[in-house]
Amino acid sequence: ERPEVVKHLKFSANKYGPVTPKVRREIDDRVESKANWALNELKSIEKISKTRRIALKGWLGSHSGAFGMSQFLPSSYIAYAKTFRANGWPNINRADDAIASVANYLHLNGWKRWNAKTHSKSLYRYNKSHDYVAAIMSISKRVREPASLPD
Repeated sequence: ERPEVVKHLKFSANKYGPVTPKVRREIDDRVESKANWALNELKSIEKISKTRRIALKGWLGSHSGAFGMSQFLPSSYIAYAKTFRANGWPNINRADDAIASVANYLHLNGWKRWNAKTHSKSLYRYNKSHDYVAAIMSISKRVREPASLPD
């Protein structure tokens, strides 16, 4: 636990009204939850480094810790990353591995080839944004219907 973060959150919460004991508990629970999440992602990075012998130096990631073309968190890499190469580790900075890994993720999260309802649900699990899902579904429809693409 980081007491300075908890103190800051409680101070900031006062701007929106009195911080009741219930609000303090919610802040404490949220801080603990995020700390546990971050610790688990760090453990996943350590596991990737040791088991896959991938050097951490040079890893580029987002502010949330996601990396590669598919923007997987380290725990998602462990769970879903795939490669087509016989004796290689998945490298989600490579297009073929990123595509295989995202396909694996979507498949394992309910994607059924001919069932559009499952597509939206799987995409939403990948990126919890309805706008993202709508954009991907729209692009997908245009790719499947070449006549709708501009010249």
